[in-house]
Amino acid sequence: MNHLRLRVLVPVILGIVFLGTSVALASSGVFGTFSDSSVSSVSVGAGTVKLSWNETATAQLDTTVGPLKPADSVQFVSDLSNFGALNLSTIQIAVAGTNTGSISDGLQLAIDSCTVPWVGNTPNFTCGAVAKIVSVDRPVTGLINLPGSDALTPGGVDHLRFTYRLADSAPASMANTTGHVTIIATAIQRAGQTK
Repeated sequence: MNHLRLRVLVPVILGIVFLGTSVALASSGVFGTFSDSSVSSVSVGAGTVKLSWNETATAQLDTTVGPLKPADSVQFVSDLSNFGALNLSTIQIAVAGTNTGSISDGLQLAIDSCTVPWVGNTPNFTCGAVAKIVSVDRPVTGLINLPGSDALTPGGVDHLRFTYRLADSAPASMANTTGHVTIIATAIQRAGQTK
C-alpha cells in the first residue's frame, strides 16, 4: 500500500516541479522582452527673443511724419536687428498713429527691404543690392508681417525703408498735416524640432 502511494506521489511531485520551472522560465522571458527598450533623450535650450531698432535696445520705433500735403511723400530708413539667441519663425510689426487722418484719405505707408543699408536721402533712398517689397501702400494701422526677414536669425539685420504718403484724396483740411507713427516689432520663436 505504501509502495503504491509512493509510485503515484513521485510523478505528481515531478510534474509540479517541471510546471513551476516552466512558468519561471516563461516569466523571465516575458519580463526580458518588455524590459528591453532603447533610451532616447530630448534637450531643451533656453534663449532670448530680442529685437531692436537702430541698435537702440528697444523694439519700439517712433517717427514724426510731416508736414505733408495731399500726394506728398517722405521716406525714413531703419534697421531691425535680432540681438537675441534664437531663430525666429515670424516677425510682425504693429503700426499705429495719431493725427494720421481717416483710413482711406489719411496717411499711408509702404515698406521695402534691402539686403544692404539704404543709401541716399529722403525722399529717395535707394538700395545698392537686392530690394523687395514688404508691404504695399496701406493705411497706417494694423499688423504687418515681415516674411523672410534677415532679422529672423540671431545677429541678423533687416534694412527697411518706410515710405509715408498723404493720400491724394485727403481733404484740404489735412494740408500740412504732421502725424506721429509708432511701430512695435514682435516675434515668435521657431517651433522645436524632433531629433
